Amino acid sequence: GINAEYMGLKRTTPILRTTIGLRPRFVSGRVEIDESSGPIIRLTDNFSQRMAMIQKHQGPTKLLRLKIEPGGCDGFSYKYYVCDESEVDPEDDKVFEHKGGKCVVDVGSLDLLNGSTLDYVTELIGSEFKVRDNPNAGQKCSCGSSFSPK
Repeated sequence: GINAEYMGLKRTTPILRTTIGLRPRFVSGRVEIDESSGPIIRLTDNFSQRMAMIQKHQGPTKLLRLKIEPGGCDGFSYKYYVCDESEVDPEDDKVFEHKGGKCVVDVGSLDLLNGSTLDYVTELIGSEFKVRDNPNAGQKCSCGSSFSPK
């Protein structure tokens, strides 16, 4: 379903207030995470390598904020922001880590990102962070930057 917070309505679901201890393991070259501990976002090796470069140039406390915002061709857009660990709200944010690379997601966005993979891709037209394999996305725009929920 569509997250009420993004429709301008009051949040009706309780906020997740615990930090999940993620235990990554490698299976056939793909990162697998124990999903029994709650909502997850998988981070790739390419993501972690790019975050290591950002931390080298901007400081070791930098992480990537991934957020879902209304807009784009299909209703919701993926937004990426480099932020500092001091900006993480333990009451409303969830931090995921893989090989030193960290991503923070607010619980409102997590509903639409749960089970996704966050990657850093290099293509002919440029390089960018990219959400892949989002099981909550129905229709996607051709560039992959927006989607409509299932």
